[in-house]
Amino acid sequence: MTRARLAALATGSAMFAALLAPAAHAEFKGGTVDLSYSTFTDDDDLSKYGASGQFDFQLGPMFGLQGDLAARQLDFLDDTSTAAGLHGYVMTMPDTAVGAFYQAEGLQDYDSEQLGLEAATTLYSGVKLQGYVSRAFAGDVNGNILGAQADYPLSESVAIGGKVDYMNLEHGTEATRLALTASYSLPGVSFYTELGKLNGDVDGYDDGDTFVGLGAKFRFGREQQATFGERGLGSLLPGF
Repeated sequence: MTRARLAALATGSAMFAALLAPAAHAEFKGGTVDLSYSTFTDDDDLSKYGASGQFDFQLGPMFGLQGDLAARQLDFLDDTSTAAGLHGYVMTMPDTAVGAFYQAEGLQDYDSEQLGLEAATTLYSGVKLQGYVSRAFAGDVNGNILGAQADYPLSESVAIGGKVDYMNLEHGTEATRLALTASYSLPGVSFYTELGKLNGDVDGYDDGDTFVGLGAKFRFGREQQATFGERGLGSLLPGF
């Protein structure tokens, strides 16, 4: 998939939401614009600068449609990756959503796509949970990716959490990403930091590196957030 196809996907997502709006009484539910930076602690040449946006629309009392757009500057490769995603979901309960997603990404001459299922819920304690499983297609290399995330509010403005993601690709490639997160929220914006480790196993060679990340997430709309997090390899890998 080329960047032209990524642009087409993003445009198509917006048109699809616009076409559905009159019939389904679509209402903008919420969204975010996220500015981020991450790097490995032992090599700051492997760093990543990112900008992404998520836009969530409610299509009637039970259904929703979410679109994602992202661009990331990768220092080591001296190039920019682009990504676009589309989520469709149903609210099975007031605070629980189950859906499916499609994600497309492009970097230089390499393109990838993902198809997956996901779920998100908020418990009575305020804990937010998300999980997903997907099938990735990147040229001749296919594989499975799955992950989960939990966020626990300590107060109205402070929250802590954790993430785990696992990739199992063909030709003996595996990677596990573990991270702890903390955030501080003000009206309309949240500042966050992340500390984690990426463990990789390629053809029997196993190695792990620690990474750090920080960012600002601008929130808007009724819900001040989107239903699901962004998917894709670009959101998972801390640097490169």
